[in-house]
Amino acid sequence: MRWIVKHLAALAILLLVCVAAAADQRIDTTNVVRICVVDSSPERSWGSGAYLGQKLVLTCAHLFDDTSSIQGNVWFSDGEQHAFILRQIDHQWDQAVLELRTQPRGKTGLPIATRNPQIGDTVYAYGYGQDNIVYVTEGRVVNYKAAQAYPQTTDWLEMSGRVDQGSSGGPIVNAAGQIVGNLWGVSVNAPYQTVGVLAGRTRRFLLPWNAKLEAYAISQGWCPPGGT
Repeated sequence: MRWIVKHLAALAILLLVCVAAAADQRIDTTNVVRICVVDSSPERSWGSGAYLGQKLVLTCAHLFDDTSSIQGNVWFSDGEQHAFILRQIDHQWDQAVLELRTQPRGKTGLPIATRNPQIGDTVYAYGYGQDNIVYVTEGRVVNYKAAQAYPQTTDWLEMSGRVDQGSSGGPIVNAAGQIVGNLWGVSVNAPYQTVGVLAGRTRRFLLPWNAKLEAYAISQGWCPPGGT
């Protein structure tokens, strides 16, 4: 897995997009996407991502080492394929948002949790590994993690279990099927653990699209109008 440790900044501010789902609901894996990036080298980077609805895909930044010339495609697990535009990237927090050039057919997107999981909660990491099959890694929240440069922040989620190379950018979800983390790497030492950016930081990153996603969440019945 290609990944680099990012410096952390200020603690995330939770935005006001409300989502809710039935307890213990598993996600529709057609919303987990495989991403191929071709830069000016031309090298190819393979990763995973989460479709959020409204043609937006959340993934990791380290797939895009050279942002001066980006081409690529997104595949859904049912074989549907779309070209994308790289809309925003944050190398510090290893997050990127893509906009598909065309509207996917019948894809509702995954909701983003409004609360962080608790230590010990069961979570699920989804990604494609090195092939075209969606894999799920079940684990428990082990810790909130901080970088040495910013020890006052805890914006990383650490979960038990190890994902395969190619899963970077995939979603970590709770038992209700809500995104609680954006997967970016695996610890280098045993016992191996998977690391992702907590949803609060992701919500801040998605601020330019917040109103659009909130309206979409309400239209899908993920939360009532005015919900928090």
